Amino acid sequence: MNGLEMNEQLLIPNLLAYAAENHSDTQIVTRELSGEILRYTYAQAEARARKLASALSSRGFGPNSKIASLAWNTRRHFELFYAIPGIAAAFHTVNPRLSDEQLVYVINDAKDDCIFVDLETLPLVERFASKLHSVKSYIIMANEGEMPDTTLPNVVCYESLIGEGDSEFVWPQFDERTAAIICYTSGTTGNPKGVVYSHRAVVLQALVGSSANMPGGTNGQQQVLFGLAPMFHANAWCFPFIGPLIGAKLVFPGRDMRPESLYELIESEGVTRAAGVPSIWLIMVEWLAKHQKRFSTLREAFGAGSPLPPHLIQGLKDDFDLEVTQSWGMTEVPHGSSGTLKPGHDQFPAAEQLRYRGKSGRTVFGTRMRIVDESGNELPRDGKTAGHLRVKGLWAASAYLNEGPNSALDADGWLITGDIATIDKDGYIQLVDRSKDVIKSGGEWISSVELEKIAMMHPEVLQAAAFAIPHEKWSERPMLAVVRKPGALIDAATLLDFMKSHLARFWLPDVIEFLDELPTTATGKLNKIALRESYARNQQNREDAEVTR
Repeated sequence: MNGLEMNEQLLIPNLLAYAAENHSDTQIVTRELSGEILRYTYAQAEARARKLASALSSRGFGPNSKIASLAWNTRRHFELFYAIPGIAAAFHTVNPRLSDEQLVYVINDAKDDCIFVDLETLPLVERFASKLHSVKSYIIMANEGEMPDTTLPNVVCYESLIGEGDSEFVWPQFDERTAAIICYTSGTTGNPKGVVYSHRAVVLQALVGSSANMPGGTNGQQQVLFGLAPMFHANAWCFPFIGPLIGAKLVFPGRDMRPESLYELIESEGVTRAAGVPSIWLIMVEWLAKHQKRFSTLREAFGAGSPLPPHLIQGLKDDFDLEVTQSWGMTEVPHGSSGTLKPGHDQFPAAEQLRYRGKSGRTVFGTRMRIVDESGNELPRDGKTAGHLRVKGLWAASAYLNEGPNSALDADGWLITGDIATIDKDGYIQLVDRSKDVIKSGGEWISSVELEKIAMMHPEVLQAAAFAIPHEKWSERPMLAVVRKPGALIDAATLLDFMKSHLARFWLPDVIEFLDELPTTATGKLNKIALRESYARNQQNREDAEVTR
């Protein structure tokens, strides 16, 4: 016997249609590439998305079409999240921070038919357009008066395209399991891999993301969400969908990520919740301290992408009176964990709460997690035993685009995350390391994440990255790359002495090197591949110099 409810499909356009009908005057605010602040309402955004969807349909796009974007966080990019999936086409958000070689690879691998580009990414696309096999047309996200001369073929102006659309366009109905969005991993261990989200998966992510224990939760108060994650990075952490669902005002920073620019938007738009990777929060806190600024409306800071250092969590709470949460997720499984404490743990002493807030969240409904050893045997959930993190869930990927069925899964049908973690009896997850970054010295695991956390506890250290370097006797030993805070004079001996009181002796780094900045990946994470390669080159140069002498 089946239930007797209506069989409505979970489709992405329904989120914006709901917002247009039920909080039509709530604003979306974006800093455009020109620096101009542009604001409009959910009702206006939905009307433009309908017209764009209509125009694309009239030009022959629809089911089985793949349409890409190479663009920053502006209102036009927001509209694409609804117009393209709304006609049953797949929307491929391409990361412009990838190398030209990787950009050509992902566009050809996805077999995109058309690309939306903005005025800043246009020169980038012009460089490699001749190498793209499937792309037949390009849409420049600009007004008619802004249209530049370009070498790209078959170019269309975005605003002219919207002008072709029908304002009475009705969103088509189709199966909720239809592909909606394609997002490629950052390719830190090889070519990027395509993750394909269905309409059903995205709507479920938005529902979970808007629950009380996630960054979009609301108790009826007006929320103003600041999406610092790029729209090409796991759908801007679902903010383009959570906002319409809960009626929150949405604010997007365009491409200007300078701390002074972000602060201006937070204050002028009354932002209440902001979400970004740890490096953004570290830079923001440094700027705030230097300029003696505080937030007047911001109440919650949300972190993901990599663990927030405990001192940063404590500083955001103590110095800026912010509620700080963080969660774990990845392109293959956004919203993998919830950032809030287990009910009752908010009554713990502050130091005990910090210990739990420093973890990577708790298992959220819709996902299941376990840790396994090298042979795939499940390990205990005791908060101490570390193993390879595996996930099953309602929106977890099962395969990568063009890599065959179950290509993302292990032999037991669990998603291979590439993370090393612990899980405790209450479902708290603690990331120990990425499997590719864990340092294996003399048969023992040394956590690069823990080394970085301890190093950044020193008041003169801004950022730190730990990685493995070769060793004749122990196979690998840890090295630490460090960025000092402005004006700091800390040296290697002083930092090593500080770390001795917090770590086992064999964990201490053999080499500490100070850099002006740390390299990052296309998604803003530490690029340890680049650090290892730089160390290897420098080591080879030193050896060559010795031979020469």
